[in-house]
Amino acid sequence: MRKSGENLRRIITCLITVIILLSLTSALLKAASAQESTLSIIDSVNGSNNITFPEGTALNTNFTVNITLTNTPLLAAWQINVTYDPTYLNVTSANNVALPADNVFGAYADVIPPTLTAGSVYFMVGIRLGAPFEYVNVTTGTLCQITFTIIKNDTSLPLSCNIHFVAPGEYPIRTKLVDPDANEIPVTLVDANYTIVPEFNNALIMVPLLLTSAIVILLFQRKAWFRRRVH
Repeated sequence: MRKSGENLRRIITCLITVIILLSLTSALLKAASAQESTLSIIDSVNGSNNITFPEGTALNTNFTVNITLTNTPLLAAWQINVTYDPTYLNVTSANNVALPADNVFGAYADVIPPTLTAGSVYFMVGIRLGAPFEYVNVTTGTLCQITFTIIKNDTSLPLSCNIHFVAPGEYPIRTKLVDPDANEIPVTLVDANYTIVPEFNNALIMVPLLLTSAIVILLFQRKAWFRRRVH
C-alpha cells in the first residue's frame, strides 16, 4: 500500500509538472504573438524617426534612412512606397535606393529596380528562385536604405515634412509584406519626420528678461518710496 501511495504521488507530481510546462509554453507563445510586426523609417546615424538639421545646412547635403523591420515571421517578399515633399527633398537616382549586404534576404534578394517619381520611391524585393529558403523570420532587420538630398534651405523656416509609408487604402501601389503563400502580413507602419530647425536666437529671450527686471526694480522703488512717506 505504501509503495502504491508513493507511485500515485509521483504520477501526480509528474502531471503537475507537465501542466506547469504547458502553461509556460502557452504564455511564451502568446507573448511572442503579441509582438506586432513594425516597419519604420529610421535615421541611419542617430537611429531615430526624427531627422533634424540646423538652419544653414548646405544645399545638396545628403542623409540616409534605413527601412527597418521588426518582429515579422514568414517574410517572403516586400514592397514599399515612400512619399515625401519634393520641394524640400529629392532622391536623385535609383542608385540612392540600395540593399545593404546585411539586408533581410542577404545574397538571395531578388530585386526589381526602384521606380522614382517626384516625391515618391517605389521598391520591391523578394527571395531569389533557387534560394535554400522560402522565407525568413525577422527579429530586427533592414529591408533597404534610401539616401535623400536637401534641396531647400532658406529663410522660410522651419522646413518640415513627413517621410511617409503609403498605407492600405491610401493608394493602390502601397507598402506591403508577403508570406510564402502570397498572404499579406499585418504590419504597423512608422513614418519619419524631417525638419530644419532654426538656430536659437539669444536676443529673443533677452528682451522679456530685461522688461521683467525693469518691472521688478520699479516695484521695489515704489515700495521703498511708500515706506518713506508712511514714516
